[in-house]
Amino acid sequence: MPYTRGTTCDWVCRDGEWVEDEKRKWGILMAFVTLDFETFYDGQFSLSRMTTEEYIRDSRFEVIGVGLKVDDNEPEWFSGTHAEIKAWLLS
Repeated sequence: MPYTRGTTCDWVCRDGEWVEDEKRKWGILMAFVTLDFETFYDGQFSLSRMTTEEYIRDSRFEVIGVGLKVDDNEPEWFSGTHAEIKAWLLS
């Protein structure tokens, strides 16, 4: 494992030269992934009235769409049926 140093950014030694590598932490390649699920809610069915577990286990729970951003790439949005959203997330 290459030696890393720095506080705001990691540095790795590649071919004898120190180079910045913002995706490497403790020798493990990492990606920053942000997911935002948009779900059905109404006056009686919302996270302000129940716990997260109660909300997602309720028969009224429905994912309308999902936003996804990986590292510095452009964010993406997808909506569709449960099966279509699952397939998109797994692709």
